[in-house]
Amino acid sequence: APSPDGPFMSPALATPREHTAAATPPPDHARAWLARLFAGEFAFPAVAPAACGYDLPAHPADAAARANGCRDLFVIDAGRADRRRLIEALAGPADGGVLVLTPDLSFADQLVERLAGMGVEVVRAVSPDERADALPPAVAARTSAALHEDFSRRVAAAAAALGRCRTAAARLAEIDGERRAVASGRDHDSTPPADLFAAADADHDAERAKLEAEVAGLAERRRAVEAEGAAVTPAVEPPKSGLLSRLFGKARPAPAEPADAERPARERLGHLNALDEQDARLRGRLADIAAAHAAARDRILAEAVAARRAAADGKLAALDAEAAGHHAEFPRGRNPLHAVGLNTPEPNADAVAAAFRELDSLQSGFERLESADGGRAARRLLPQPRVVVGPPESVGADPAVDAGPFARLVLDGADGAAEPVFLAAARRAERWVLLGRSRGSAQGNGFEPSGIRNGVRPGNVKGNAVIADFFTSLVRRLDREPWTTEGDRLVCRLAHPDPDHRDALTREPLLDRPEVELRFTAGVSGEPVLAEVAFPAGTPIAGAKAFLADQLGVVLLRPTGECHTHAAADGVTVCWPAADRPGQTEAWVDLAPGVREKVAGDGPAAFTAAVAFDAAHGWDAESAASWLADHVPAGSPSRVAVLPGGDTADEDEGVLAVAAAG
Repeated sequence: APSPDGPFMSPALATPREHTAAATPPPDHARAWLARLFAGEFAFPAVAPAACGYDLPAHPADAAARANGCRDLFVIDAGRADRRRLIEALAGPADGGVLVLTPDLSFADQLVERLAGMGVEVVRAVSPDERADALPPAVAARTSAALHEDFSRRVAAAAAALGRCRTAAARLAEIDGERRAVASGRDHDSTPPADLFAAADADHDAERAKLEAEVAGLAERRRAVEAEGAAVTPAVEPPKSGLLSRLFGKARPAPAEPADAERPARERLGHLNALDEQDARLRGRLADIAAAHAAARDRILAEAVAARRAAADGKLAALDAEAAGHHAEFPRGRNPLHAVGLNTPEPNADAVAAAFRELDSLQSGFERLESADGGRAARRLLPQPRVVVGPPESVGADPAVDAGPFARLVLDGADGAAEPVFLAAARRAERWVLLGRSRGSAQGNGFEPSGIRNGVRPGNVKGNAVIADFFTSLVRRLDREPWTTEGDRLVCRLAHPDPDHRDALTREPLLDRPEVELRFTAGVSGEPVLAEVAFPAGTPIAGAKAFLADQLGVVLLRPTGECHTHAAADGVTVCWPAADRPGQTEAWVDLAPGVREKVAGDGPAAFTAAVAFDAAHGWDAESAASWLADHVPAGSPSRVAVLPGGDTADEDEGVLAVAAAG
């Protein structure tokens, strides 16, 4: 469904891109087609129905399916109520866009609101004399002018979003470089600063110097003790008494006791041992403080590395958080960019620059809406598929109408449109559907002048009668329906001579049933060919079908919708549920031995509701399918659907009441 932010904000539908519909048809292809038709040169290839998937009653559904399958011009002769339902059904399914033109401005507004409510992207085209402020607000928001303003706003929002993305992309590039540098410093050990161990080294050096001084003092003391021991004369045995010593009379001192002589040496030795022990303790202390110092250095280094990594992790986390904020700019820009058909760029400068270039191209194309070729540029504003609804006067005046080409033109009120009006609109589309009431319809001409709102605005009756001839003449030329009425007579048409020469048909009553009239036309070689069978007044459609099957061997089935086959012991029945509606006339007709048709409805509007095959006559599923393949038409050459009935009295009274109130 459309976003509340704007008619074309849904990414699934709102892609302001060039349409990829069928190639633009030649400007005068409609005129050339009409020329072939009125010259009798159109071959009338069969039209295979194509269901539109819209829930309609049987007759409008059949008309919509045939119109949907027609590749050229299809005319629907119907009352106003049926036309409105048909337009809603035909506005959606065409691939490549639908242009709906209707002279009823109120209906145009209602159709826009209904289609928008169904999720269809629709534009309301306006004529030069319409004022947007007079439209309902929901409809005014879907005019070309409103969409122009809305698209300009969305382009500006997209440019702002891209600007934020550009800033974010530039900062993200810087963050990426900073992050690499921080990560490199974190993950790789570097040379520690020179002053990292200064305090620990100073304490260690001071304590070591003190210990080394003590060790040096011990060494000095040891050397002194050793020197002192070396200076003492060792004890010598006294010499023997000789002649000289006795002569000179000097007496030798008495030798010392051995224990007294060894005491100083022992004392020095004990002193030296004590000094050695003290030296060993000091040197052990030096080793201990060296180990402690190395451990302290390792601890200081580990703490410094941990602190550096923690700081790096904090910086990386901050950079990541900042990068996340910048990355968020890209998804935030998704809606403004999708609103103009651009994809959200990747978070890098090159992608953003490419998106800017695409936006500039889109904006320059959009600005051509106000230039001479604005119609073609308007295509970029509209989604695919698209529906444009407006009055016939919007052709050539509204860029949404002139954007084209559309796959289909649906022209409502065509019974009040002259040929130039159709041709001007038909240039915008590949194929066309016209809706109105022909002057020959039993329900009368439903023409309303262009520009009416709720039935208000009288037209020129004489002029209306003249311009209605175009629609009526199209009905006469395109009608290849097998059944029609002439007054109160039912007519079966087996051939379709030129309508301008129908008066030349040879008419003869049937010999044994003179109330039945046979009408002949000249064949290719001049021989008479049975063209029509006219039945007397009051002949039911079932009776006419029975006559054709019995007397002429002609079977004219008219199924609609999907079929279902039911096989039983007594036979096979093929039915078309869409044709079998409660409350309508139903009758069975014998078509062949053991074959019966269930006819639902009256007159030319009757459908084939079922065909039954009797097993007692040898029919089975295979033979029944073969018979149906030979008799069910794959399509019809007729480009006309005439819907029975007309506008209800209630609807007409409602229109008159609104007109009176207006």
